[in-house]
Amino acid sequence: MTKPTFGFFPVGAVHHADYLKQSPPLDPDDYREFMRGEITAMQRLGLTSYDMNFAWFDLEVAPGEFDWRRTDAVYEICAELGLPIFAWIFAELTPRWLVQQHPETAAVAATGYSGPSHSYGSALVRRRMREYITAVVERYDDPQRILAYNVGVESGLFWIEEQDSSEPAARLWDYNPEVVAGFGPWLRQRYGTLAELNRVYRDHYRDFAEVQPPNSRFIQEQFMLINQVPWLDWRTYMCDVLTGYIHFKAGCVRDLRPDAVVAEQSYVIDPAVNGQDIWRTNAAMDAVGTSMFVSNTPGEHLQGSYWHDYFRSSGKGKPYWIWELRCGPNAWGLTSWGLPISAADTARLTWQAIGHEVKSVQYWNWRPHIGGIEVGGHAMTTRNGELTPRAERIGRIARTVNADADWYASLRFDPAGIAMLDPKLARIVATGEGSDRYVTEAQFGMYAAVRGLGHRVDFLHDDEVAAGGLDAYKVLLIPFGYAMDSRTAATVTAWVRNGGTLAAGMWCGAKDEHGYGQPFNPGLGLHEVFGAHEVELQPVLSPQESSGTDMSFSFGRMPSGEPVITLVAGVSDGGSAAAGQTFEGLAYLSRLAVQDGAQVVAVDETGAPVVVHHRFGAGRALLVGTVPARPVDQQFRVDGLSRLLDDLARDAGVVPPARLVEPTGRMVEVELLRGTSDRDLVVLLNATRESVAARVTLTGPARAAYDAETKEPVPFTTAGDEVGFDLTLEPGDGRAIVLERR
Repeated sequence: MTKPTFGFFPVGAVHHADYLKQSPPLDPDDYREFMRGEITAMQRLGLTSYDMNFAWFDLEVAPGEFDWRRTDAVYEICAELGLPIFAWIFAELTPRWLVQQHPETAAVAATGYSGPSHSYGSALVRRRMREYITAVVERYDDPQRILAYNVGVESGLFWIEEQDSSEPAARLWDYNPEVVAGFGPWLRQRYGTLAELNRVYRDHYRDFAEVQPPNSRFIQEQFMLINQVPWLDWRTYMCDVLTGYIHFKAGCVRDLRPDAVVAEQSYVIDPAVNGQDIWRTNAAMDAVGTSMFVSNTPGEHLQGSYWHDYFRSSGKGKPYWIWELRCGPNAWGLTSWGLPISAADTARLTWQAIGHEVKSVQYWNWRPHIGGIEVGGHAMTTRNGELTPRAERIGRIARTVNADADWYASLRFDPAGIAMLDPKLARIVATGEGSDRYVTEAQFGMYAAVRGLGHRVDFLHDDEVAAGGLDAYKVLLIPFGYAMDSRTAATVTAWVRNGGTLAAGMWCGAKDEHGYGQPFNPGLGLHEVFGAHEVELQPVLSPQESSGTDMSFSFGRMPSGEPVITLVAGVSDGGSAAAGQTFEGLAYLSRLAVQDGAQVVAVDETGAPVVVHHRFGAGRALLVGTVPARPVDQQFRVDGLSRLLDDLARDAGVVPPARLVEPTGRMVEVELLRGTSDRDLVVLLNATRESVAARVTLTGPARAAYDAETKEPVPFTTAGDEVGFDLTLEPGDGRAIVLERR
């Protein structure tokens, strides 16, 4: 893809003073001079771009009346300094007058609450929004100054202002009458005929308009009179509403600037509550992006890598950008101040991003907030604007990548051999039943099991599976496919039969695309692929949880015990997994009946089979009868499950491009990216609080190696076609090594 290319590597920051309620000086002249000093300091540090906020709330102070004084000042200063801009079209911040004058445009919660935020499905809102976007784009019309337009600032329904309530229904949007009226036509398009709708719904509707959205998660409804279908359709419809809203904003920009680069910034992915389907959203974007606020809490480092791979994969080869990268301590009122962030931490987070093919890094933010609940946090500078060691390290990395910008822009991974299925359907159904916690923890856990051993992972959407996307991979992971499209299951079955390798956690395909349970578990015919099916389910309680026998005991509870599972065999001759090794699951043991020809690989403490390996056609499958989660402080551990998955991958011909020989089982990660000019980049990340002596090996010739930031030579050894590095990683730090191949 050639669009966008900039000729430099954008490294920039947001400034809180762009937002009126966060601005220290209010006088226009004082504001201009204050921002001149701030932006000049940013540029001197080495930043090469500026993130400029065009919040609808701040700009259009009354219908058709705009206050441009602040944006004019910043735009003109950036022009004088030659600092290009990313334009943030922050339409989610609703002008107060809009809902006050047009209450029918307000977003509505399942509780009936409507506040000051606009509905994303209102036609009137979109007309007024087009006028606002047109005013911004036409006023700031220099294409040499505007790098790209961000039309989805942390896009998701969570920007809608909520009522002060812990009730889950208070966070379910959007019951605006206009949006609800659109549900019937959406169902008509989905099902085609009333006969098909009634077949799926098990109902007697006489018109599509009769179908009303559930006003809560279906677990709260009359469970003998309801099924998952209305909930699943309603929340899928809301994903389409949000996608259409973002695409509408992109279209407003492109109608005026057809050659403009347009991107968005999805964040806090939660399809059931926040309405995101980033694969479909990003189909209309020129670049994909997100925010990345990874803390120093054990386990969050690998979750950062997970989300990097997730968002990168959703772009299907489009440039991947970070719109907000953490560069200071978290602050959330009095309730949640995060651990201090060091210069080394900031470098690790930055190299982690670049090491996942990120081509633009923007930080949140330059100076700490002065208002709201983030006062004093999230910034490069001190409260009075002095540079911190974090800022100095960011500046050094910014200068490093821009001294060789074309090469850093060229860096790419080798194609991944492992894919993981995006669990959109499973998350929506699980949320309707109370929580999608098991789905997300299984995703993180199985990702960590292979990523901790150096394997790369891409993510696949159901649409890509249907289009043949599985053919590019040798291994597929489905950690908790609680609900699955039957077409996806059929495609996966054929792929395994033709030689693919499948590994899955419990309840894979237990429900179909409408949420209906299956006669076997795994369902949708997958029990034949795995050579096993569930015969008994055993909840596993933690020591802090009490047991009960009455039916109501389990309502609203989620077991959190961690059953120990013991291997009785490996799956590969000469592999690393062997009898006697163990791993821990979460919440449940799914005890299995094993078909002829299948192999019991692991058992629970009673000796019942819970992990089964089966050869199916030319392929093979591994079924893990528990939630394959991992404690957050042990995500890098090497255990029986990680060894099983590693052996399956290696048998399929999937070998990590770079291998961390030492240390193993600790929060240390390595990435290898290929570049032009016979140079590659090796990124090493130490998320521990200690110095670590690391040994890394990779294949291929090497002529020289040096530290990307300091340019100091890095010693290496060669043995045949293997190159080895012995490096010391400082606590929390990230290092990048340039490897010259010839």
